[in-house]
Amino acid sequence: MNTLGDRRNGFTFVEALIAVTIFLILMGAVAGIFTTFTRQQRRGFTQTTLLGEAQNAVEVLEREVRTGFSNTFSGSGSNFSFKNQNGVLIAYQLSGTRITRRAIPPDVTLPITSSAVDIRSLEFTVRTPGVDLGTAPQVPLLTGEQGRVTVRVRVCPKSIDDDRQCLQLQTTLTSRQYAPAL
Repeated sequence: MNTLGDRRNGFTFVEALIAVTIFLILMGAVAGIFTTFTRQQRRGFTQTTLLGEAQNAVEVLEREVRTGFSNTFSGSGSNFSFKNQNGVLIAYQLSGTRITRRAIPPDVTLPITSSAVDIRSLEFTVRTPGVDLGTAPQVPLLTGEQGRVTVRVRVCPKSIDDDRQCLQLQTTLTSRQYAPAL
């Protein structure tokens, strides 16, 4: 005879099965949240790296363009060159997946972006002012707007083909040299 007060302590098989099922559902939800969080953290770190590389390259360009003579700006596509205030020809270009800087003289080429990222595209749009040479002994004058260069760069994580993770940056730089290089 089995009475209500005579029941043994413990779980039935069905109760244990329900408890394990609930536990597995909760663990699956926690694992999903953790995976999503980890993926977002990696994406944030990658974006920070890309932004840092792009900003570094633009800062190098910006410093030199500001001291360059705008009437010597030349280039299109992925090539840009000008003479700086020391009379050195400076050239920037896309070499493989890196942006390089070349100075002549001396003939030295150095990368300005690291190998940790791929530069997928680099485009320079150059606007140069005119120069009014006038008559001697008049000092040459720049005419029209000040020379400027617009830089567009697309930087992506190394060896990743997902374009959604790439970063595009555009900025316009202006020379501060108002006297033309002769």
